[in-house]
Amino acid sequence: MKKKNWFVKVASLTMLASIAVISSCNEEERLTAQDTMAISEESVSDSYFEDVDDLSSFIVFEGGYDELGGRVATDGRQSSDDRIECAVISFSPNSTTTSGSITIDFGTGCTVRGNTRSGKIILTYSNGPRSAIGFKIVTTFDNYKINSIQLKGTRTITKVQASAENNIKHDISLVNGEAIWPDNGGSATRAAEFSREWVRDAADEKVLLDGNASGTTRRGKTYSMSITNQLVYRRACILTDGIYMAVQGKKVFSTDGKQITIDYGSGDCDRIVSISVNGVTRNVTVGNN
Repeated sequence: MKKKNWFVKVASLTMLASIAVISSCNEEERLTAQDTMAISEESVSDSYFEDVDDLSSFIVFEGGYDELGGRVATDGRQSSDDRIECAVISFSPNSTTTSGSITIDFGTGCTVRGNTRSGKIILTYSNGPRSAIGFKIVTTFDNYKINSIQLKGTRTITKVQASAENNIKHDISLVNGEAIWPDNGGSATRAAEFSREWVRDAADEKVLLDGNASGTTRRGKTYSMSITNQLVYRRACILTDGIYMAVQGKKVFSTDGKQITIDYGSGDCDRIVSISVNGVTRNVTVGNN
């Protein structure tokens, strides 16, 4: 009888241990609501910083602004961008074609296609002229917000190549990046290293992005992100639909020992992404905040 009781106790303990292991594995392998929220937050942060890069590139390379702060003739490809129609754009007094700074001031609020920007984006450029390899733009923020989410950090864009197809390639780094949600909604931190190709095709202008990022979510969870299939940001989606996130490509989001694949689709202008863990896939719509 004693021997039997011993076997029963051992079997019970073994079963409990197995259940604990299974539960732990399930927690690590399944897609939780917190995972979905963290991915959505990372996508929002990514899209808003990319929006700033796109605005910066437009102002410097396409907007037809000279170092005196006035509009000049453009090449006709893209002469306007209504995101900045209600912003005040000014150059610092000592700006030249080789170095200086540009301030994009959205004031207390400027709403375009349902997206509201306020505050200032400050672009400090050097190693010019802008056609030169090595031309650099350092972006900082002065109480800049988009849809009430405040952005902080230093974003550096360095021109590394101009191809025969009129494309431009940049290296991009973000240090001390932070997205702060309103009403004590917390903040997410971010650091990133990207290579960015600006495809200047009038029929389908887009940005191709490779690289990785890391940081913490609003809930204090650390994460890393690596692009596995080049992300595509289409200018038509930005200017027509107000969508600044990638619309094609894949990346892997890793947190809490879990790897989650994020698929942005095949190029349609929408906010839908597919997220997958161990063969389980769910479609998620990424909002503006």
